[in-house]
Amino acid sequence: MDWNNDGKKDLLLGEYAGYVRVYINAGPDSAPLFNTYTYLNVGTNIFDCGDRSVPDIVDWNNDGKKDIVCGEYDGYLNLLLNTGTDASPSFDTSTLVQNSGGNLRVSGNAAPDVYDWDGDGKKDLLVGETGGRIRFYQNVGTDAAPVFDGYTCLQAGGTTLDAGSYPLQEVVDWNNDGRLDVIVGNYDGRVCLYRAEPPVPFTFRAIALTNTVFLRWSDPVASGMSNQTVHIRCRTDDYPTHTTDGTAVYTGTDLLYEHTTNCTAYVTNFYTIWVSHDGATFVDPP
Repeated sequence: MDWNNDGKKDLLLGEYAGYVRVYINAGPDSAPLFNTYTYLNVGTNIFDCGDRSVPDIVDWNNDGKKDIVCGEYDGYLNLLLNTGTDASPSFDTSTLVQNSGGNLRVSGNAAPDVYDWDGDGKKDLLVGETGGRIRFYQNVGTDAAPVFDGYTCLQAGGTTLDAGSYPLQEVVDWNNDGRLDVIVGNYDGRVCLYRAEPPVPFTFRAIALTNTVFLRWSDPVASGMSNQTVHIRCRTDDYPTHTTDGTAVYTGTDLLYEHTTNCTAYVTNFYTIWVSHDGATFVDPP
């Protein structure tokens, strides 16, 4: 992180006491040297979030300046918006990040990592908490004005990921396979790597009985898609090429549907399935 935009990497470190230290690199970029530090200020006072500050630097409101999201012992996330310049950050106030109309709060020792986790072009939040879980807060607002409404916990091997006490995570592509991995440090001194599994192929099957067709499909999310909502249409003469062609058969999040309407023995039905990116919109192929 280049705090003052001089082309050299600097450091921001959280303290157990709740302060944040700023170390400016006095050496070259290839061999950083740190002689002293200053404390991060909010207004004329040293910023103090209580205990165990964990800062993450991000341009929260897309104004071209680095802001800070800082976790703390009590589980809250402090948002510091830069009122200075990108090369000389300055902060006047600190507010708490919101979730579902109230203050976002995890069980304790909040460790934030701001990242577009679901690949929709908007910054999301991954937040480590005391017991080892990592919460995913999906941004349901915009990239420049994030909004959060609930969370899910990251999974590993089909169960809730447990990275050990006080996890601090970073999203990376560890093996350059184009998928997001997570590297996590914890209180015990371990560093854990959670590698993304390759998505499973999406499958769609139709099993015909007399006057009935059983439709079955795999979970789109398991295939790397961002939503589980599907839309199915059919025609008797050809495959639908548009979301308005043919007859609407099913829309929802189930993985199995029994189609009986207009199913006639010895008449072929051609089925096409669409997967929504937002739970409501189904886009025709280009």
